[in-house]
Amino acid sequence: MERRAVMIVLTNYRGGLKEVDEGITELLNAARGEVEAWAFRRVRREDVEALYRYSWYDPTDFGVALVGGKAPLVVGTAWAYPAPNPRGRHTIAPTIAPNTGLGREGLEKLLAWGRWRLEALGGARGRVTIRSWLEGSTTHRLVREVLGGAGVEEHELTLMRWGGRSGRAEALEGYVIREGDVGGDDLVEAVRIYNKVFAEELGFVRWGVEDARRFYRREGLSLMVAEEVGGGVVGFVDGRVFRAVDGGLSAEVMTVAVLKEHRGRGLGKALVSAMVGKLASAGVPECRVALVSLAGLEPLYRRLGFEEVRRFVRFEAPITSLPAPASLGFVRRGTL
Repeated sequence: MERRAVMIVLTNYRGGLKEVDEGITELLNAARGEVEAWAFRRVRREDVEALYRYSWYDPTDFGVALVGGKAPLVVGTAWAYPAPNPRGRHTIAPTIAPNTGLGREGLEKLLAWGRWRLEALGGARGRVTIRSWLEGSTTHRLVREVLGGAGVEEHELTLMRWGGRSGRAEALEGYVIREGDVGGDDLVEAVRIYNKVFAEELGFVRWGVEDARRFYRREGLSLMVAEEVGGGVVGFVDGRVFRAVDGGLSAEVMTVAVLKEHRGRGLGKALVSAMVGKLASAGVPECRVALVSLAGLEPLYRRLGFEEVRRFVRFEAPITSLPAPASLGFVRRGTL
């Protein structure tokens, strides 16, 4: 009987292996297309290759579960990173390919690797967050299965769909809502606001201006800003039109951020309304404009005309409940 190739976790990976990068691309598209395929952009191989060039990319935070051989099969990927601040929590974010028959083994390997990675940093005591993608996905089902009773499931984010009921943004006294310049100072201000607003959020990664410029160019993002009359930019929203995994044209309202001292004045609502209008004017069907809301903010977006579609979920569990690093077998460093 032929012996099956061993599954390993590749870490410290900086790209450059055609079969691995293609495998990651296929994995991401399969996972995105499994549920709500209309809401997610189709990933290209060049998107995966671009990941390795961002300044925030740390190859020791990224693991790839694959079965070796002449054509390596990528079964899953995961990020494992420590809390960004004392109030945060250590996080593992896996993505498992559907329909390979190796999903559970891949997840167990990645969770064991994530535990090993966090413990090696010296701060992985207590509980850890496992982000498990959309409710009903293969990743969500397998995380629940592997953790069993040790994991407490929590609602983290909500995928929402625009119903086409929002109108034009109302004029706000003392502020101007306008289109931002993604090649100039408006983007610099958006990066500053992003880093200030989200610094204490789970999974926060500090954004750099050059990273943002590269990302905005690659993704074709539009930017709208809220500017205080006689002052500076105090909030922003970005969004994009894209070809979805299911082949249709879709759009997404992405980051919405307003400085704390300017909240409660309708700026968030005005920014989102302006961006929805811009995206819809590009010919995207009303039912294919998506937004991902933080849990608890859904009422705000419902008032704009969005409706809830599906939840993103996470699990909180003791790190000791994850598969032990000894079960990992071995970790391959560098390139294959």
